[in-house]
Amino acid sequence: MGEWFTDVSSRAKQVLRLASQGKTDAEIAEELGISINTIATYWSRILQSSNSVSRTQAVARALMAEAESYRNLVELSLDAIWILGGEVVIYANEAAAELFGMPLKELIGLNTMETVTPEVRDIARKRLHNALAGKRNPPYHMTSIRPDGKTVYFEVVSGPIEWEGERGVMVAARDRTVQFLAERKTESLRSLVEFSLDAIGVVQNERLIYANEAASKLLGIPMDQMIGMKIMDTIVPADRATAEARWLNAAAGNTNPPVHFSAHRPGGEVVEFEVVSGPIEWEGKPAVMIAARDRTELYTTQKQAEFERDQLEAILEAVPDRMYRLTREGVITSFRPDVGMAFNPDPGEFVGMHYSDLGCTGLNEAMACALAKISETNRVETFTYTPTIGENRYIRQVRLTLLRDGSLLALVRPAGS
Repeated sequence: MGEWFTDVSSRAKQVLRLASQGKTDAEIAEELGISINTIATYWSRILQSSNSVSRTQAVARALMAEAESYRNLVELSLDAIWILGGEVVIYANEAAAELFGMPLKELIGLNTMETVTPEVRDIARKRLHNALAGKRNPPYHMTSIRPDGKTVYFEVVSGPIEWEGERGVMVAARDRTVQFLAERKTESLRSLVEFSLDAIGVVQNERLIYANEAASKLLGIPMDQMIGMKIMDTIVPADRATAEARWLNAAAGNTNPPVHFSAHRPGGEVVEFEVVSGPIEWEGKPAVMIAARDRTELYTTQKQAEFERDQLEAILEAVPDRMYRLTREGVITSFRPDVGMAFNPDPGEFVGMHYSDLGCTGLNEAMACALAKISETNRVETFTYTPTIGENRYIRQVRLTLLRDGSLLALVRPAGS
C-alpha cells in the first residue's frame, strides 16, 4: 500500500509533510525556496503516483504509508520496544518478547511492574508517571525476572506517546545482560587482585602500568611512585639477566614457572620473593603479568637453619657420644655408634626401629620424660636425663634436643666415658 511513497522523490516527500502541517502551496514554496509552478508540478506527480483524486487524499495516504514504514522499522528493530497503557503492555515488537523471555502474545497485556525486580520497582513507577505527565526519561539501567527465573539487565529510555487516540508511554530497551555480568565479573576479579596478599603487577615495555597494594608493600615503594617505574631496576644484579630473559619469554606469549628472585628496596634492604609471570592483554594491548609472594622470612629462616645444621653437624663430629636421630613418635631415622663402642654395628640396622625396642632402660626413661615436656612446650630445648645408680649400668647420661624441623636428636653417653 505504501510502495508509491517509497518511490517518490525526497522533495515530493517534503511537500507532503509540509502540507500535512496545514501549510499552503505559497508557504511551502517559500520554505523550500522554489516557485509555485514547481509546487504544482510536484502535486501532479504525487496525485498520479498515489492514485489520489485530491491533495487531501494524497496527504492522508502519505501519512499512512509513513506510519507503516515506521512500524516496519520498529518491528525489525534489534532494540526491544513496547508501549504501555498505564502499567500494561499494549504493543511490543519481537525484540521485546525476546527480552522478557516470553511469546509475543503473552507479553501483550502483561503488567511490567510484576517482572521488574523489587529494588528498582519504585524507580520504574516514578519514570512511568513522569512519562505519562509528558516528560522524557533519560537512559537508566533496569532489571527484571523472566518466567524461567533468569535475571535480565537492560538499559531503557521512555517517553510519552499517543497510541490509537490514547495517552501512553513508549519504552525502548537494549539488553545489557552479557555486558553487565562481564563488568561485574571484572569488578570482582579486580577486587580479588586489589585485596590479594600476593604482589601483582602488570608490565608493558618494561615499565609498570598497574600494581596492587601488596606489590607496593613488597618493594617498599609508595603506590604513586610505582606506576611508570622500570621494575627491572629493583632486581639485584645477580638475578637481573634471568629476570630479563623471563620477561622476554612472557612477552612472547609464554608462562614462566615459579622462581626465586631478590630485589632492593629504596633503603637498601633486600627482599626475597617467589615469582611467576605470563602474558596478558591489558586495555587491548599485550602486557606481562607478574605475581610474587614475599619469602624473605622463609628464606632467612631456611638459611639460618642450614647454618645451624652445618654448625651442629660440625659439633657432633667432635662429640664421642652415641647419636640417635628420631621422629617425635620415637622412630629412629639415623644412628651413629659411639667412639668407644666394643662392636661396630651397621647404622642401618637401627633405622625404622622404635627406641623402646632397643631395650635400653635409660634411653626409654629419657625419651618418655623428654616427649612429655616437648608436647607441653613445643619449642627448641635440650633435656638432660641422668639415670640413678643401679638404674642402668651402661648409660651415664642422655641429652635430647628438639630440632627446628621437629625431629629429636638423642646423644647417649656410655658409662665409663
